[in-house]
Parts: sequence; structure tokens; C-alpha cells
Amino acid sequence: MKPEKIESENGRWCGTWKPFTIVIVALLIATQFLVILNVRNSYLDSHNEKKTKSDPVYEFKNTKLKPLRLDKARFEIQVVKPHKVMRSKFHDHPDMIIKKMLQILEKERNRTTTLIKSVNEIQEKLGVQTIDKQQNELNTGVLNRKLRSIGGESDEFIPVCPERSPKLLGPLYVKQTGIPDLKPETEAFFRHFGDTLRPGGASKPAECLARTKLAVIIAYRDRAEHLKIFLHHMHPIFQRQLIDYRIFVIEQTGKEKFNRGALMNIGFLEANKVDNFDCFVFHDVDLVPEDDRNIYECPNNGPKHMSVAVNKWKYRLQYLNYIGGVTTLSRKLYQEINGFANIFYGWGGEDDDFNHRTKRANLTVNRVPAHLARFFMLKHNKTNANENLSEMMKKSVKNELDDDGISTLNYQVVKRQDFPLYTWILVDLPPGPTQKPANFWSKFKKSLDSGMQYAAGGIGTKVADAAIKFAAKNEEDAWESEDTVY
Repeated sequence: MKPEKIESENGRWCGTWKPFTIVIVALLIATQFLVILNVRNSYLDSHNEKKTKSDPVYEFKNTKLKPLRLDKARFEIQVVKPHKVMRSKFHDHPDMIIKKMLQILEKERNRTTTLIKSVNEIQEKLGVQTIDKQQNELNTGVLNRKLRSIGGESDEFIPVCPERSPKLLGPLYVKQTGIPDLKPETEAFFRHFGDTLRPGGASKPAECLARTKLAVIIAYRDRAEHLKIFLHHMHPIFQRQLIDYRIFVIEQTGKEKFNRGALMNIGFLEANKVDNFDCFVFHDVDLVPEDDRNIYECPNNGPKHMSVAVNKWKYRLQYLNYIGGVTTLSRKLYQEINGFANIFYGWGGEDDDFNHRTKRANLTVNRVPAHLARFFMLKHNKTNANENLSEMMKKSVKNELDDDGISTLNYQVVKRQDFPLYTWILVDLPPGPTQKPANFWSKFKKSLDSGMQYAAGGIGTKVADAAIKFAAKNEEDAWESEDTVY
């Protein structure tokens, strides 16, 4: 290949260009271009960095505020969690967030007021019920309580109570004797039961919005001393747990045998007439918790069995499917399973049938560890068992009692009164099913079944259970005269 000749401007030949020389020149030009480009980028980066440092990092000038949604879960995700992260980095962040939230709340309140006023004007022209009248029916709702606490009735922002109350004490001293008779409106009364207690045994925290609105249902008859001990202990426990609660004592007249299931159903219906409770606890009056860290709450997936470890049974679960004593359940789920059965007159059966109903509804029985779910059972006389219990439990296993419950409940309120520590409702129940007297064959069959169960269970297990019962019997004599601390 011949080298290419290049002619100068005056027509003289100045030499020839070789391919290697052309490559060297191209590389030099490219290197100069890259150097200039890097210098330009370095200048732009340093300029942008200075501009960023001069502006506050927590201001977003072009961000548009979205309408506020008063949703608890969304509020915690979008505000509370980012707030905790920002608070650790910037000291003035909390004040900024609170001011912005108050501004948004004020705008939403003004917009809602204007909208309601416009709708009322249209409804008045059409001659229909206005929103102001409808509002009276919504004042008991959970959402409306949150709206009022945020800014409707008070100028101060009321936060939601913490998931774990800082007032909890842990293990408690169970006092059985020497309970003082505290008179209402006295200093000693307010010092023990708190200044938030209202007539009817209702109270709610003043410093925050309670996460649970609880109705405490107690099936009651002839247990005055137990009720006195129960109220003395339970009001401070509920208040330390920061619960919005009310205690209902449903007393049965003496005409029929005691029916715990029906009384619990009555308490459920009567409590819903008083307030919009979202959680119910069905509580035996002779059980007192020994640890306030066992929170009275209603899980979404099923009941919470509170009394897992009772001193009478050496602080162990009585049997695997036991759910009696103290149990919580939400209003929605209680209605789904139709409550307790109403036909269990006499001791036993209603709690086992309640467990069958929860299982058929695919609900989960929630329990906390035994060292937290400790309860002390107050001494009481034994109650006669239901003579038809075995036959009724066979029906319960076959789902033949599911239709019996709050949907078929029949009762009559004899008297009601709001006492300072509880709401008292005296009720009369219809006659129970006729119980056939046990004949020789039924007694023989019962004895035979007991012997077969003894043999099937094993002699070793029976001996262990007999030893536990013997030890528990020896302790019962000291229950009434001695206080217990755990």
C-alpha cells in the first residue's frame, strides 16, 4: 500500500502520513476530550453538593399533602414508624411532625364541617333526616370515639394508649380477708379505685385513648364476699392495663338451678344496650388474677383463655380442652358462634360446649404462658352437677346444641341498678329441662364407666391425680384464713 501524499497550501509536498501516526493523533484527541468531560462533571457534582447542604433535609417543597385517613394501622405505618427513625436523627423533628399533623387535622375538620352543612341543607329541602340527628346513633362507635378524641371535643391531641402499659406491676398480692368497706366520694375510695371511676363500675384512661372497650360479664348468685374481693382487686388491674371497661353483675333469682351460660348471654345482650363494646370477658367471680401482665383483650382469631394456671389445680391446665373460668371473645365472634348454650342448668357443661362451638367455627384458643396466666380461686362450697350432663355433652359433640344460644335466649329483667363499683341486673330464667331420677341401671352404668376409665387411664396416672387432690384438700382449710402472695 502506497503512503498517501499531502499537499501544503503553497503547493509543496510536506511529507507523508503513516497509519501509526494517525492512530496516535486520534488517541491524543480522545484523551483531551475525556479530561475536559471529567473536569465538567466534577464541577457539577461539587456545585450540587453545596446546594444540597444549604437546604434542610426534612423539607419537601414540591410534596402535596394527601387527604388524611383516620386509619390506625395506616397511621402507624406512615407516621409513627418514620417518626421514630427521624427522631433519632433530628432533634427538632417531633415538633415539626406534630405541627403538620395538627394543620392537616384542622383542614380535614373544616372540610368535614362544610360538607355536613351542605348535606344538611339538601336533606332539609328533601324532608329527610339530617346528619345531626343521625350522629346520635353513631356516638357510641369505636371510630367516632377516635374522631372525638383526636380533636372533636378537646383542643389537645389524645394519643392511643401504648400496647404495653407502663403502669403494670407484674406478680400481685392476693388479699382474701380484711377487705375494707370504702364509702364512695371519700378520699380513701378515690385513692384505691381511682378518680376516673363512674357509676355502674365504668372507667377509662384519661391520658390516652384505650385500645380495648371491654365489658366484664359476671354470672352471680349468693357470692357477696367473693364479689367484694373481686371488685377490690379488679378495678385497679383494669385501670393499670389502660382499658375502657364496665363491670356487669348478672344475678339469677333463686327459682331455678344456676345457669352460667344463660347469664353470660344475658350479660352480652344487656351490655350492648349500654355501650358499643368490642370485647367481652366472661369471668367467674371466684377467680382473681395473680399477675396484671395477662392483658384482658380479644384476639381477632378466637377466644383468649385467661385462667390457664389456677392454684386449685397446682397451676396447671385442668385438661387439654378446658376453656372455662375466665375467657375473652370479641363481639363479632361471639355472635358467630351463637354465644353459650342456655340449657345447662346446674354445674358444668357450658364451657365444654363453648369450646366445641369455637372449634367448629375454626377459631383458635389463645393462651399466654402459665407463669403469667396465674389465677387464685377463692374458697367456696361445691355445687351439684347437672344430672343430665353426660347426655347433653353427647348432643354437644354431635352439634345438636348449636341452635341454642343468644338467638333463642328467654329471660326477664326483674331489677337493675348502677352501683358505684358495678352495674347490677337481676334476671329471672324460665324453668329448666326436667331431669329424670337416676334408676338402678343408670347408677350401675355410671359406676361401670368410671371403672373402665380408671383402668384405661392407668393406675400410675390415677395415683398421681389422687396425690394432687389429697394435697389440694389439705390446703383448702387454710384458704379462708390466710392471704397468699406469689
